[in-house]
This record gives sequence, C-alpha cells and structure tokens, in this order.
Amino acid sequence: MKFTCCRHLLALLLLLVARSAGQISIENPRSVDVYGDRAWVIYAAACEVVAEKFHRKHPAELQVPFRLVMGAAESSVFYDDVRGEYEIRLREWNDSEFAFCALRLTMQRLVTLQQRRELLTETLARARKRLPTSFAARH
Repeated sequence: MKFTCCRHLLALLLLLVARSAGQISIENPRSVDVYGDRAWVIYAAACEVVAEKFHRKHPAELQVPFRLVMGAAESSVFYDDVRGEYEIRLREWNDSEFAFCALRLTMQRLVTLQQRRELLTETLARARKRLPTSFAARH
C-alpha cells in the first residue's frame, strides 16, 4: 500500500517538474486523440532514463520546450538547435511511439551544438588522413 502511494506521488512530482522545466505545446488539427498529461509523464521519464544511462546528474537539463503535432503523415522527430525548435510528430497517440520519439529528442540533447561541430571537424580530419590524396582533396 505504501509503495503504491509513493509511486503515485512520484508520478505527480514528475508531472509537475516536467511542466515547470519544459513545455509541450500540442497542435492537433485533425482532432486526433491525444493525452497531454501522459505525454508530460513519459517525456519526463525519458529524460530521467537517458540522464541515468549517460551519467547526467540533472535530467531536467535535457528537457526542452517542444511542439507535439498529432495527425501527421508519419511519426518523426525534428530538431533545430540553432533556432531552438523541437517537434515530435505522431500519426496517432501511442505510448510506445511517443516514448521512442521522446527518447530520440532527449538523446539529441546529450551533445551540444558546439560539441557536434567539434565532432564533425574531428571526423572529417581523421577521414582525410585515411583517404587517398585524390579523394581527401574533395569537399
């Protein structure tokens, strides 16, 4: 009985933390069933799991405001760190599909834009060292 109470309290706490740290705006032009509160809890859980697996102390640091678009042609994740735009698109509500997209969005946040640029530069530098001169000169 005590464990169940704690579990419900934890779910409520996660919901409140997610609402304060990040915002999900919902676009639903086709009036597809959507569960905003479920989305908050699943997103907060995704941030927590990724933070634990990648040894981050603060899961909330991985959270970003994003748009949830329901009724999309296909499910996908869009992110543009330069403009600070993040979007999850779903055909219809599905916990597993949303969780997968939330994990993708959260994992994207593990590496900053500057770190990605550095990784790109290092990748190309190493590749150029390994490629024959005629190929390495091409951009």
